[in-house]
Amino acid sequence: MNNKEKAGGKRASEIKGAVFGEPLEVHNDNIHDVLLYPFDLIDFYCVMDGFAFNGIEIFSFEEDKVVENFWTLQSISEYNYMFRNRALEIPNHIIAVGRSDEDIFIYDENDEEYRIVDRTDLMSYYEFSTFKELFFFVLFERGAPDIEDY
Repeated sequence: MNNKEKAGGKRASEIKGAVFGEPLEVHNDNIHDVLLYPFDLIDFYCVMDGFAFNGIEIFSFEEDKVVENFWTLQSISEYNYMFRNRALEIPNHIIAVGRSDEDIFIYDENDEEYRIVDRTDLMSYYEFSTFKELFFFVLFERGAPDIEDY
């Protein structure tokens, strides 16, 4: 029996100090926007719309969804609008899904993979085949307890 089985495994929503939004509800008014993003990211949003913990931010789907003590988590559309208007040319097939101190978490539509890249030159440090792999990796790197699910 491994440690996760002994402990029962935690959900990300149970991490002390984590901030997250209520689940996204997909309906006729937002289905067009939902289809712009990878399905596994939308699965995350349907559990929690955005997440912040210990310097990690996974952008929310809806604007102004996550507000805590005068701080607001940026939405994925808001951040990507600013991301594309930087001096550095960002290809259209790159979607920023989150960030930490020096890094941006992206999804590359051409390669169908998530990456952790440098904020200044987009040099890739790590690649992941799913959003869940990326999410668990960054939580582990920031000292979160052993996580079993969102």
